[in-house]
Amino acid sequence: MSKNLNLKTALIITTYNQPELLELSLETALRQKVAPYEIIVADDGSEEKTESVVREAAKKSTVTIKHVWQQDLGFRLNHSRNNAIAVAESEYLSLIDGDCFLDEWFIHDHIYFARQGRYNAGRRIDLNQDLRPQILQTRGININVFDLNISMRKKFHFMRSFVLANMMSSYWSKTKLSSFGWRYGVLGANLAFFKADAIRVNGFNELWNCYGEEDLEFCARLERSGIRKFKLRHCATNYHFSHDHLGVVSKEKKLTATNPKYLASVNESQTRCVDSLGLTRALSQKRTPIIVDGYYQKYLF
Repeated sequence: MSKNLNLKTALIITTYNQPELLELSLETALRQKVAPYEIIVADDGSEEKTESVVREAAKKSTVTIKHVWQQDLGFRLNHSRNNAIAVAESEYLSLIDGDCFLDEWFIHDHIYFARQGRYNAGRRIDLNQDLRPQILQTRGININVFDLNISMRKKFHFMRSFVLANMMSSYWSKTKLSSFGWRYGVLGANLAFFKADAIRVNGFNELWNCYGEEDLEFCARLERSGIRKFKLRHCATNYHFSHDHLGVVSKEKKLTATNPKYLASVNESQTRCVDSLGLTRALSQKRTPIIVDGYYQKYLF
């Protein structure tokens, strides 16, 4: 076993009012071959049912589950991610979304390939809509990719094989990090990095309050600061339930280059968020838990 597997790791799960999907996500988080040091639910203002789901998961857990909640003031995904990073005690962070569930080797694969000076960018398998009720009812999470309605090329890429993972995972960075140069190959639903690197670039930019590309912008700043993208293939498998996005700003209202609030970080030099718009805000507001109940902890931001 690689000594790298002793890396203290947090699994951060983002969520908003999808308790049924979050329940399955947490179940698979608790079945990992290599357990995370802690699980952090980054909650963008969900109703009480979500807290019940997290509490129930904590009763079955042997690691601390931190429920980091903020008031529902609209789509504030990056705000909730920064909250989670602020309370993390781990040195390495793996991010997924609460509408995903994990292969049992997910944490193992991410920390096996963790190295200083790089971040891991994994893939996400979008499941057919007709599989959703079956999986939620049976809790059958052993998905055969050859049964999925996707091309053979994608089926090959989604096969988990540790031999292929070691052969085909590689650095994959653009030489010119323009607003388009870092567009591909990054998903916030399957992303891992060192906490120290997130602090270096001041975390996720909280001015980005619309759905889409907020994770890409963060990774662009990582790369500009010298942290290279390592593209994981044939490992760190993550399955995703496709659905309508809840509480998000429409794509027609995305920030654009003509918008007065457009982020400075799409230029070629920006590496760090303005302090008031990044991780510095969450770190300065770092809370002690308002509830501690066994392995369950709740934080308010």
